[in-house]
Amino acid sequence: MNTDIFKDFKECICDCPKCREACYATRPCFGTPQDIQSIINRGLSDHLMLDWWQLSSFDICDVDFYILAPAIKGWECKVAPSIPVGECSFYSANKGCVLHELQIKPSGGRFTSCKLTDTESSKLQEIIAQEWNTSEGRDVVRNWRISHLRRRRERID
Repeated sequence: MNTDIFKDFKECICDCPKCREACYATRPCFGTPQDIQSIINRGLSDHLMLDWWQLSSFDICDVDFYILAPAIKGWECKVAPSIPVGECSFYSANKGCVLHELQIKPSGGRFTSCKLTDTESSKLQEIIAQEWNTSEGRDVVRNWRISHLRRRRERID
């Protein structure tokens, strides 16, 4: 991963209501392929969902590339809903985010903040999403999909 991609952003640790709300009332935080691979390596791949990025259209059939993201509760190991908003599967009202505790918080969560403008937030999401439009990103998605299809078949047999 190009470490300069986040040069315009600062890591943020904030516990204000708006930042906490991001974990349970908006889209779960995006991560780079490296972030998500760290989550997979910790045995947490069942808490991910297959999402997609569209560059040019609002037609759900016009997918430019796929990404893996923390799942919305109820969407674990599934394809993300067309409007992927809801409580993150890594979030607990009692404990907060499991990923914070494990120190594997995705880049979208590390660099977002209540102080970012909507334009800055969109830019951050675009930067992270573009990391998935690489051979490394496609490999992470492909390996996750193969792994979960295999598990699904084993459950059926």
